[in-house]
Amino acid sequence: MTVVAPAPRRTIYQRPAVLTDRPTHYCPGCGHGIVERLVAELLGELRLADRTIGVASVGCSVFIYDYLDVDFVEAPHGRAPAVATGVRRARPDAFVFTYQGDGDLAAIGTAEIVHAAARGEQISVVFVNNGIYGMTGGQLAPTTLLGQATTSSPRGRESGSAGYPLLITEMLAHLDSSELLRKYVLIGVEFDLSIVASEIGSYKPSRGHWDEFFARSDAERDRHVHVGASLFHDIAPAAGLGLRTIWINRLGEEPEPQPDVELHSLDGLAEHLDSLVS
Repeated sequence: MTVVAPAPRRTIYQRPAVLTDRPTHYCPGCGHGIVERLVAELLGELRLADRTIGVASVGCSVFIYDYLDVDFVEAPHGRAPAVATGVRRARPDAFVFTYQGDGDLAAIGTAEIVHAAARGEQISVVFVNNGIYGMTGGQLAPTTLLGQATTSSPRGRESGSAGYPLLITEMLAHLDSSELLRKYVLIGVEFDLSIVASEIGSYKPSRGHWDEFFARSDAERDRHVHVGASLFHDIAPAAGLGLRTIWINRLGEEPEPQPDVELHSLDGLAEHLDSLVS
């Protein structure tokens, strides 16, 4: 007779350490529990929990402080980005995030999220958008889709009377500061100084960027190296100011004018920067 030993048990599911061990109070089918679990998983995986400060908004989203084992501040209705701005500026070492529903962020809080994004505040925002006012009975909200039925628009949202839904994330993506924040994440470091063309009214190849940079910073010109991907907008004007240049030639173009260093990717950039300023 052959006896087959049972396979050893293995854990395929467990509660994230950041998620508190308590029953949920949310209504059946509500997505908040799922989103909060995902937030807890990320805070644990990225090892951010010990320095995290959350900002809870008004609505069902406010109860997140019952389910995540991190510090929280409660904000007035719609003002979570403004409160988070103050927390992050007072505690630049902290990871600060807001947790907001669409009724809070996209209605009463529209001004706060737009201006926080326009300023490029170093905060994260979790936007839980279910397209209705969930806490007060499922009424039409700014993000309700065309044709979507709600308790206050049982025949569906109609653009003639209710207008079009606000596409919040798409709107914020067009801000110059949003592009800078995206680059912070990709590069993995924060910039000491950022100069935005729309702020100073100067667009490359104009020298206004460099004039503003040297006016705002204490950088030494003989240690300044300009890195850019455009011969016309970056390399030529920087060289005309007597600055050393590194050209990221991704398209295999012929260099004119000739940069100090030519690379085809960012590989080796740090070493070349060191060699030019040493």
